[in-house]
Amino acid sequence: MKKLIISGVAGAAILGGVLFSLGDKEASVQEKKPVEKIEKVETKKEEVESTPVESEPKEVVKVNHPTERTVSIQGMPWDVYKGTDLIDKVNKAEIVYLFDDWDQLDIKLRQLASDKNDKDWWHTQVMLYQANLQEFYPDKVTFFEKLKEIQNAITAENYEALPSLLDETKKLKNE
Repeated sequence: MKKLIISGVAGAAILGGVLFSLGDKEASVQEKKPVEKIEKVETKKEEVESTPVESEPKEVVKVNHPTERTVSIQGMPWDVYKGTDLIDKVNKAEIVYLFDDWDQLDIKLRQLASDKNDKDWWHTQVMLYQANLQEFYPDKVTFFEKLKEIQNAITAENYEALPSLLDETKKLKNE
């Protein structure tokens, strides 16, 4: 019983730390946006909507994300580091997630549907994966939204929904 309480407290602490650090990142990004620029964008949207002109597809600007690990770790990040060590290394950019790590994370989450003991750990893994990669793949918005649904399903202990959500993310990842 003590082990369960301790692991629950540790999971909550990890989750709180990650959410806190993500919250600061979002706040700093929002402060940098000038108000005038936002108003100009809204004006342009109104003009486009009122004018029946064929619009060109918007070009998505992609920031290059590493395609290989910054450090050789002989496996997946979650296999090598545990708990706060992994979170610290991700926050310091000592370890990066790769977009293709999702394939292995998908396998682990499918196992979670039958073995619910590691719930908090895998919720954290999905959150770290998303936080580490989302800004580098602006064209995969629906993929990352589906990851939030997976996190919510794990939190709500709705493990029956995981296989279908994982199937949807696999399709979205490969689009």
